[in-house]
Amino acid sequence: MEHPQWTERLSVGLDAIDAQHKQLFAISEALHSALLSGQGKEAVKKAFKDLEAYTTRHFTEEEDFMRSIGYPDIEAHKTQHEQLLLRCRMLWNLDRRNDPIKPEGVAFFLAEWLDEHVSTSDKAIGDFVRSRK
Repeated sequence: MEHPQWTERLSVGLDAIDAQHKQLFAISEALHSALLSGQGKEAVKKAFKDLEAYTTRHFTEEEDFMRSIGYPDIEAHKTQHEQLLLRCRMLWNLDRRNDPIKPEGVAFFLAEWLDEHVSTSDKAIGDFVRSRK
């Protein structure tokens, strides 16, 4: 499976947010690499732990930033964050109960969500900031 990676086309134009997005893509890439090398189950557990901690921090900081600049679409953006966390928590719960989940599906879902969210919703934050200058 081709795995989306962070590139300059995903840059929001805000250094702190871009750095956090790079880290999220790195977590996703670590999962993908581990899957390719046959470390699936353990890699999924580590990725879940890393993802839960990092997304919670990133989403909080991004939402605080949106509030501070009066971003008009904050509620829709927060809903997207909440939907990702809900879907991931469902996967974490399956994993914790040892229900079968496909690590490849988790990696694909995460990479695709990140690419789509960053390239549209998050880029809109950068566009809003630049429009105010």
